[in-house]
Amino acid sequence: MMNARRSNANRHEHHMQDARDRRDLAAGRHDVLFARYWDAIHGAVRSVNLWNEADRQDAVQMACERLLKEWQRGKEYRVPIRAVILTVAMWTARGVKQRATIHVQRTVTDEGIERHAAADPYAELELVDWMESLFENLPPREREVMYLRYIEGMPPSHVAALIGIEPNAENQAHFRAVKAIRLAEAA
Repeated sequence: MMNARRSNANRHEHHMQDARDRRDLAAGRHDVLFARYWDAIHGAVRSVNLWNEADRQDAVQMACERLLKEWQRGKEYRVPIRAVILTVAMWTARGVKQRATIHVQRTVTDEGIERHAAADPYAELELVDWMESLFENLPPREREVMYLRYIEGMPPSHVAALIGIEPNAENQAHFRAVKAIRLAEAA
């Protein structure tokens, strides 16, 4: 009985915190969100076991820049803001850890966007920025499919399940997005 009360109290507290976070996000108070979660961001980055302090600081900075870009574009989330912040921090730190072997050649083909390897530690970040700029003019569904496939690296079946559409509809959205990107680049 006591555990159930505690569980309900924790749930209520988390809902209240998420409501505050969403109000701050809607009001453009990004600095308040960063201040609120600064220690948590650092903790998430430390959990990835980066080798040196410079890499940890790079990961924190890159995670904050990525979040700020998403927020300035008005991205909306279906999960609590805290979960988004911590997940982005961990994913970014994992990316920093793997970056030593990553390089990107930017190629748009009929099948999508191709990625190739080399040794520039910031090439992956540049690619993400380039891809986000390609995706920003797409309709919402196509933009979401492309973001999940190419930025988050999800397979098509997971993308379809996550956004609640049939795999065939996901494939069609991907095809339309690639076609639109190719037309835009040709112009």
